[in-house]
Amino acid sequence: GRHFLLIETNTDLVGSIALEMNAGEKKAFFGMLAVRKNLQKQGLASFLIQEAEGLARKNGCLHMELHVVDVRPKLVPFYETFGYKQC
Repeated sequence: GRHFLLIETNTDLVGSIALEMNAGEKKAFFGMLAVRKNLQKQGLASFLIQEAEGLARKNGCLHMELHVVDVRPKLVPFYETFGYKQC
């Protein structure tokens, strides 16, 4: 199923990630990772990725995928720090 993990303050949405899981195939996909610009580089994106990975594992997923759009190649090294590899 699809899930959206959110980080909110009392009044604002400051970060989010979309997670889609297919437990039958033991696979998950995440995307749409976003953190408010003035709050970047504070570990919020890392927190969202780790939470998405944990939720996927709890639901029986053994493999996680993501897609980086062609216009954002600078994101590849960021995801590689989490152990993701280019295919």
